[in-house]
Amino acid sequence: MAVDFRARIALGGFDPHFSAAAAGVANLPGLLGQVENGAHRARILEEAFAVAVELLDVTSDSAGLDRAALLLAFCEQIYRGGAEVLNGSVGDACDFAADGQAFADGLDERSLADLRSLMETNHEQLEEWIELMSDGERFEPNPSFAGSDLVGGADGDWLIGDVLVDAKAYNKLTAPTLRGFLRQLLGYVMLDVDDALGIRRVGIWLPRQSRTATWSLDLLLGGDPDVMLPSLRAGFQRAAGGAQIAVRVPVSQRRKDQLLSDNPHTPGYMLKHFADGEDADLRFRVGRNIATPEVVVRQLAGDRLARVREGVAKNERAPYDVLDELSRDRSIGVRRAVAANRGAPRTLLKALTSNSDRTVQRTATANDGVARLDSPNSSQPYRPVSDRDEGALDTQWFADFLRRTSGSNFYWDRELPIPEASKRWATMTGRSVDRPAWISQGLPKQVRADLLREGRPKWIRRSIARDWPAEDSDARYRFLSDADPEIRWDALQRSVDLPQDALGPLLTELAGDRRRRVQFRTDGDDRPQWQRSTTPSQHDHLVLMVVAAHPSTPLASIRVLTQHKSIDVVAALITNPSVPAENVPALIARLRFSRSVDARERVASSEMLPAVAADALVEDKNGGVRAALAGNHAAPPRALLRLAEDPDFAVRLAVLENASTPAALAASVAPPLLEASANLELLMTLNAIKGRVDVTLPAEMLSDALNRLSKSRLRDPDLRIVSARDPRTAAPTLERLAKSVDEDVRSAVASNPTASSALIEKLASDQDPSVRTAAAKSAAAEVSVLVSLAHDDDTRVRANAASNPALPSRVLAELLADDSLFVRMAASENPATLAEDIQRAEETRKSSSATTERSLAELHEMAASTRAEIRIRVAYEPRTPPDILKFLAGDRRSANVRRAVAANPNTAPEILRSLADDTDDEVRHAVAFNEATPAGLLLELADRSVDLAILVALNPDAPTEVLAGLAHDSDPLIGHVAREAQTSRSLEPASDSGGEITPQLG
Repeated sequence: MAVDFRARIALGGFDPHFSAAAAGVANLPGLLGQVENGAHRARILEEAFAVAVELLDVTSDSAGLDRAALLLAFCEQIYRGGAEVLNGSVGDACDFAADGQAFADGLDERSLADLRSLMETNHEQLEEWIELMSDGERFEPNPSFAGSDLVGGADGDWLIGDVLVDAKAYNKLTAPTLRGFLRQLLGYVMLDVDDALGIRRVGIWLPRQSRTATWSLDLLLGGDPDVMLPSLRAGFQRAAGGAQIAVRVPVSQRRKDQLLSDNPHTPGYMLKHFADGEDADLRFRVGRNIATPEVVVRQLAGDRLARVREGVAKNERAPYDVLDELSRDRSIGVRRAVAANRGAPRTLLKALTSNSDRTVQRTATANDGVARLDSPNSSQPYRPVSDRDEGALDTQWFADFLRRTSGSNFYWDRELPIPEASKRWATMTGRSVDRPAWISQGLPKQVRADLLREGRPKWIRRSIARDWPAEDSDARYRFLSDADPEIRWDALQRSVDLPQDALGPLLTELAGDRRRRVQFRTDGDDRPQWQRSTTPSQHDHLVLMVVAAHPSTPLASIRVLTQHKSIDVVAALITNPSVPAENVPALIARLRFSRSVDARERVASSEMLPAVAADALVEDKNGGVRAALAGNHAAPPRALLRLAEDPDFAVRLAVLENASTPAALAASVAPPLLEASANLELLMTLNAIKGRVDVTLPAEMLSDALNRLSKSRLRDPDLRIVSARDPRTAAPTLERLAKSVDEDVRSAVASNPTASSALIEKLASDQDPSVRTAAAKSAAAEVSVLVSLAHDDDTRVRANAASNPALPSRVLAELLADDSLFVRMAASENPATLAEDIQRAEETRKSSSATTERSLAELHEMAASTRAEIRIRVAYEPRTPPDILKFLAGDRRSANVRRAVAANPNTAPEILRSLADDTDDEVRHAVAFNEATPAGLLLELADRSVDLAILVALNPDAPTEVLAGLAHDSDPLIGHVAREAQTSRSLEPASDSGGEITPQLG
């Protein structure tokens, strides 16, 4: 599709040699025998492709680029349709041309005009994408997918940020057609089996309609893609026939040359060799390589091809005068590359903001560049010495770290905030990444006070203030007068539970002055009015409600507020224990006859609910109000007794769920609910009974209810699965469910702890591996069954069997040598596994891991693969030699490859030093946490930024002198982390070679 090629050319970075058009030309020799006049037609298209490449290299005018795109579209048709296309109209057009240039000159003018029209009508969309790239968003043309082999090959059009875009130039569109496009994009998402591209949104560009539609995966999948994608992709792979993704892919010498010319660790003499060659793509790559010697950069800056000069213009270490010259290049692409160069001097970028091309102007405006010395002969950027960078505080990483200090127990917060690559290497080497206890115990007062300083990011100050102990009255008064309105508001709300007379003046002021209430909530909010979601009137109302509910509000102000017309204020006053008792009945009367259900529900659910209000709300006409009262722990017993006989199911269920409901009353409510309910109501009743450990019902009553539940036709949630998992389900029901045609139901039965050994034996031979996986974990499984499952073809089944303590030690010893890492880990962690077997397996693994010549050749081949996931495997291979790690450390396209090298404990110090300057945060983080990083480099990293200093202090292998230095750091947070790390080490038991062996299974 010509408009697809033309758009990619406009977006920049397009390389015709790595396009579907090039693949079509490469296929031509194999089609000659199937095509009439095949040799001539193939020659014409090969020459036409060369004409297109030359047009892209030497021209920047729209007409020439349009012609190149149309030529590439013809070549792509060969890739898509093969001999059929060459025998059709494309072949006929070739017959009328003497050579490729004649073919290009004879292109249909109407097609060229149509393409020009499409580009002009979609100009704004293309500029929007270019602007995103100028702002630093990732752009990847023709992204390939790790699982493309599953469907015989597939690639996308382009990726911008986390959006996978597909271009569709259709004249007419229908709903089924659009659904088909969307299914195709979702298929591409499934093919990204290793999530290397990180796709989280998909988009369809419709150039003929000048529309672009984008959908998030959260919307399309109906949930969190990070949670759902792994299982969905696994299912997709099974549906595709279970094809395995190839590991070893033959790599051409040209591809290896491309990788070397891109790699900053390639020696200068090799880069000079590539720069002197005929391959324009290699010269382009050498030109943008920051390690290219200056003499070679200057040589390539004068190359006849714009594409090569564009590479030099992208080089962040290109000399000033070279960039200055290229900023006036005749090619827009070259000038735009200078404008986007992060190493370009600001004086040069300022000049480009007035360039004749709008895209160059916008790109230069968005680029901060660097300060340089005024001398044009200086090629080195001037970087003034500054204190440690605190910008890392305003990042997601620091938010993750701060959340761990608050004692979060989410499973992902139980580990240190380090890159996934570091976690993976830690798993392979037996290095602990568990969150130390001192982190979850919170930050000391001095550190929290420092993080509250003016000038800190707002979200940090708000988080610290929100978590500050409410009992600290001095801090509370500071927060109530803070410059940030959110901190003031949070402090006022929290003070309701801690009444103090000293708050009286502020509350009196707020109670009597609307303007003061609005100021309290808005002064200091620097957002423009249109960005604020709450109006001044709403702020006034909310503050007044808190004042009305506050026990410290003086009596004089309370008496004035009792006359307020707002029913929300009345509701707040009812829950205020400082309101005189003689005023409460009148307030309750106003509440009962109000139309505000929300206000009555707030009172009914309040912990400060007066008994007289509860007596009144028992008779409320709204079931939601009565249910709120029934679930309130502060509801008096007499109210609960009356609500236990309420006709509304939700009310009686709330009485049963309420922990304050006496056991005898709860036991009398449960049986009628079980008998009268079905489907979800029955499920809620069963769950409520499970939560009442003080209520005992006959087992037959519960099993009968679960039997009825198992026959429900409701599938969202699937109540058969719920019943199959419940340990209260009777044996006959489980036996019936075990015959279900649904594997999820059978799997649930196998996971039921009360399932009999006979039933587990039956399910252990199920044809579905998920059922066998569940059976392998069952405590009821007979030894003979477990032994059989331990030799299952499915990895998950063997892993669960390996974790079962009932498995004999001799079988566990066999599983320690399993091909799967997960099986080996499960066996090594099984308490029934003998220590001597673990040690023997580890020694065997080490002795067999020596790199052979053949395996070394394979690693070299894999390191040069075009597929990132294969290069990543090499970086995670413990046997990978230093020269390959050095090569992978310079991987331009995949940060994940560099992260794996940066976390690799076998990476040489000089390579870690180069990775310490990587632009990717996680690469630098991995270096800071690497056990092999030298002390000098760790100190250098700690001096750069707060995040790196914290990670160095958390590095369990950081030398003691490094920790000692950080323990006296002037930054309270860094000093605290380092001192706690020192203390933790001093409490660790000394290593003893005769002690317990830690399994380190690769």
